[in-house]
Amino acid sequence: MDFEGRVAVITGGASGIGLATARALAGRRSHLELVDRQPEAQAAAAQALRGNSGVRVEPRICEASHYAGMQALAEDDIATFGSVHIVFN
Repeated sequence: MDFEGRVAVITGGASGIGLATARALAGRRSHLELVDRQPEAQAAAAQALRGNSGVRVEPRICEASHYAGMQALAEDDIATFGSVHIVFN
């Protein structure tokens, strides 16, 4: 599958499996939205991914277990990127 130019939303994207997934997709030239609830870790991850890949990386603070927050996130994703192709939760 060609991931170049696709938009991926990754919850828990600041560390662990989420960050590893973000690195892999950035390496395949996907644009990323890193969703996490840890602002410092998220900012560091977003900066590192931007610097190494040249892809668009948007950090978002959100609690993935709250429906209203995720609904707002989805609406913002469409406004920011136009569409979302991949969701990792």
